[in-house]
Amino acid sequence: MQIITEMVKFSVFTEKSIVAARKIIVLTPIKNEEWILETFLNAAELYADVIILLDQNSTDSSKEIAKRYKKVEIYENNSRKFNEKERQNLLLDKARNHGSNNVIISLDADEIFTSDFYSPENLAWLQSLEIGTSICYDWANIHWTKDKYWLSKMQPIIFIDNGQKNLDKKEFHRTRVPVVGNKKIIYNKQTKVLHLQYINKERLRSKHRWYQLHEFQENRDISFVHLYRKYHHMFGIKKDSYKKLPKEWENYLNEIYHEIRCNDKSNGMFWWETEVLKIMETIQPKDKAKIDLDFELNQVKHFSDSRQMKIRDKIIFMYLSLTQKLHGVKFKDNFIIYINIRVVDYFVGKFWR
Repeated sequence: MQIITEMVKFSVFTEKSIVAARKIIVLTPIKNEEWILETFLNAAELYADVIILLDQNSTDSSKEIAKRYKKVEIYENNSRKFNEKERQNLLLDKARNHGSNNVIISLDADEIFTSDFYSPENLAWLQSLEIGTSICYDWANIHWTKDKYWLSKMQPIIFIDNGQKNLDKKEFHRTRVPVVGNKKIIYNKQTKVLHLQYINKERLRSKHRWYQLHEFQENRDISFVHLYRKYHHMFGIKKDSYKKLPKEWENYLNEIYHEIRCNDKSNGMFWWETEVLKIMETIQPKDKAKIDLDFELNQVKHFSDSRQMKIRDKIIFMYLSLTQKLHGVKFKDNFIIYINIRVVDYFVGKFWR
């Protein structure tokens, strides 16, 4: 972490009188994050006053890693169910034990701010914002080739706490901070959030298998075509949307790659795969065949015995795979392709039930 440490050494300590008025509190849910947690905490400790981790039944060394950091408070979430609303409320309650009007930052363990976030000007700016203000950034999604990235806009992740509850009614992929009914949202286009979810393709696919099954389990009426498109979006990025990694990011990532343990498998499986096997026991074979568990990764054998894929299923998967880049075309760029793909997807989804 030498590069980032040198960048922030001046900003953190010379601006102490400015940032003392409000605490910066990072909120992060974790489950089996040993692959990235050390890297995340090394970065977060440089600007945060408090880092609150909510651990949900980790079976790896996540909690042992967290206990080595002085600014970390770790709490238990013993729920067996994936429940974003519950965990976000728990994290927010713990943050408010540290008082009001603080800077609340909601980050996942695979998200790290670019160095300009640590500047004296930015820290002072956070102190100056009106309470109730929220801030959103762009994800800089690092490609698994590690030589390029693409941008996507995040939901707000910073909130100058005014005591408001998070009123988002969604149970899945809900807003991270209380923004419903709040019009004070700032889009900071300068700072980026390095998103490291995609740096290992095998790990990514394992995670997205679980997401697909979990979402289907929660909503049995969801379109299988919609599920595929949603969790394969990274394969539909157009070439001209990719950007070359800036040298500063490249140097930083080269420095931290040795800390990241992407192949954190137990008995040859990522932890999501053991969860997938449990969920599959509750799903009918005809539905299992319509969720992309191993279509692109045929070397994954854990699922093959419990599927009943027909020729029809394979043809539809081939259609989805071959048209994923076309699905990523925006309306403003080519409205004919945009409309045609969505019309075909709609009828395929209706047929494929």
